[in-house]
Amino acid sequence: MVEFSLILQVLINGLIAGGILALVSVGYTLIYGILRFINFAHGEVVTTGAFLLFFFFSQLNLPLPIAAVMTVGLTSLVGLTINHFVYSALRNAPSLSLLVAAIAASLIIQA
Repeated sequence: MVEFSLILQVLINGLIAGGILALVSVGYTLIYGILRFINFAHGEVVTTGAFLLFFFFSQLNLPLPIAAVMTVGLTSLVGLTINHFVYSALRNAPSLSLLVAAIAASLIIQA
């Protein structure tokens, strides 16, 4: 017989994972809905934020609120840097150019 606490923990973990996926999906939807642009680097920026939070909280032993604030700031800086150096020069270019630039930004962040 499976314990009630184990079932409850699995349900809570599923809700947390679903919430994270929903948050990323809303970001994709907002970007596409406003700019009509598929940002392939969106997932990599979110993953960069997750790794930064992990690093600040578990490796540098910072308190969670301070680590979260630093993560939001640095992840925003990553997004603004990508926008400035990759996307802003291609705003009036054909959509295929933006698509290729988004794939390139994604691959660069992955590397």
